[in-house]
Amino acid sequence: MKNDIIVKRIWSAVLMVVLGIALILWRSAASDHIMIILAVGIMLVGIVGILQQYLNRDGKKLERILRSLLGVVFIALGIVILVEKDFFLDAAKYVIGGVTILYGIKDLILAIKEKKHWLKIALPALAIVLGLCIVLIRFSRMDTLFLLAGIAFIYVGLASLIAELKSGKAPAAKDKKE
Repeated sequence: MKNDIIVKRIWSAVLMVVLGIALILWRSAASDHIMIILAVGIMLVGIVGILQQYLNRDGKKLERILRSLLGVVFIALGIVILVEKDFFLDAAKYVIGGVTILYGIKDLILAIKEKKHWLKIALPALAIVLGLCIVLIRFSRMDTLFLLAGIAFIYVGLASLIAELKSGKAPAAKDKKE
């Protein structure tokens, strides 16, 4: 059962990378289509997150509840995106930039704490800079925002994927008894 949760976490990370690639490839497409893809993707991440906590009976109850609530927030955010596309297009840069900054800070703290190689410190620092650019720069064209957002999604997805695979609990290490 624990391996099932790990597989779901890996799929969530892969989904973030796929969303990032979609934002980059189709950034000049009609923003409505991009927002629908983004909304559905974010809702799927929320659903997977809730399922992870439902299936993970090993974790602390409060932690499982809080993570489930985060999944509900993702689902609600996806619904808001579908209903209020124009509002979200205006707010998207702050949400995406803020999430990128937070992931960058988290990864930077871990890299410094674990005394990692300079490159593993530089990547989270670049993520923070990317997040700041997304938040602070006024974009005259939405495709530029979607390009930066796509890069941010790919970073977050890859960082999560690498962290999950490096945790030593990857599904490939699964016992043959299961």
